[in-house]
Amino acid sequence: MWKAIFTAIITVFVGLVFAAIGNDLLNGFSEIGVIVAVAVASGLTIFFNQKK
Repeated sequence: MWKAIFTAIITVFVGLVFAAIGNDLLNGFSEIGVIVAVAVASGLTIFFNQKK
């Protein structure tokens, strides 16, 4: 359960950070936050589901 909560928190944080970066540095391209957040969530899901 902690893996799901950790993934959700990291995804929200990364999404907000990249939305702010996209809005400020990329002239209003705040959608980059959603794109990066989905990529991070997918990567963390694959990472946590790997069998050892």
